[in-house]
Amino acid sequence: MKLRKRIAALVLSLVMLCCIMPAASADTGFRDVPDGAWFADSAVYCRDEGFMKGVTATEFRPDDVLTRGMVVTILYRIAGEAPQQGEMPFSDVSPNSYCAKAVMWAVNNGITLGFEDGTFHPDEEINRQQFACFIARFATVIDANLLRGAEAEFSYSDKNEIADFAKESADIVRKSGIMLGYPGNEFRPYSTTTRAQASVVFARFHKLLEGYGVPGTLLVEVKNPDEVVYRTCYLMKNDALKLAELFAGMEESELYAEYVPTHKVVIGDMEYGFDFGIRDAEKMAQYKNSATGEYGMLYDKDGIVGQQIVDILEKYVSLK
Repeated sequence: MKLRKRIAALVLSLVMLCCIMPAASADTGFRDVPDGAWFADSAVYCRDEGFMKGVTATEFRPDDVLTRGMVVTILYRIAGEAPQQGEMPFSDVSPNSYCAKAVMWAVNNGITLGFEDGTFHPDEEINRQQFACFIARFATVIDANLLRGAEAEFSYSDKNEIADFAKESADIVRKSGIMLGYPGNEFRPYSTTTRAQASVVFARFHKLLEGYGVPGTLLVEVKNPDEVVYRTCYLMKNDALKLAELFAGMEESELYAEYVPTHKVVIGDMEYGFDFGIRDAEKMAQYKNSATGEYGMLYDKDGIVGQQIVDILEKYVSLK
């Protein structure tokens, strides 16, 4: 009898607990992001695009503050998570750290400089001026058009509080509409950033990248058990320009419309397709001009230019 009462009491407790626990929103999928919240669309967008996930399957935790390691990790995901090489220059970032690859990417591309004592401070809460620098530097190394914002005169009321190293970046993200000021025309350079605020910034940034385009993007085929998807890597400006130069030096060959590539590089109106799994793939590339509709093959009879192209692309995807 006592056992039955205990079981009944336990069941009743569980039922009551389920009743008082907030359910995940049917619209956002997060129990702590109500439909209609000022950041709800951005949180869902970042999750669906795969670069800013929930802390749990049903919790976004909008009021949690982001760290420097978290921010570079999200930017690294937006960049396409290209393979990284090199020795970690920061003494406080372990090779086994969740953000190690992202920090290495940020170092390799000049997005982070670290501190004078050779540390990165991955667990330190990021302030707004540091956040602005990371985003503006990323945009600079891929030469995104979003940097060409409005030229109207504008000045924050607290501009003198912004550190010299961050003044240009703060202006860039303001002109492009990625980071806006607070009431009273304040930038608040030393304020921290919550996940809710960050989701809005990252969503704006990603949409600008996709809307304006960059000199070069690499679409990499990823085969999952149920579907084939493409992830986007943004090529660094120098690599994109070099690729365009190499493509221009290849000879046009016969049309080969049946060729279905697994990797695509888009530079301006031109889309070049590759399949590195086929014989002599480094010698040819399918091309299509979206503006004119022209398509066909490019051919490198000696394989030298093609190999240079492969060498560049290996920086962004593990070729098999």
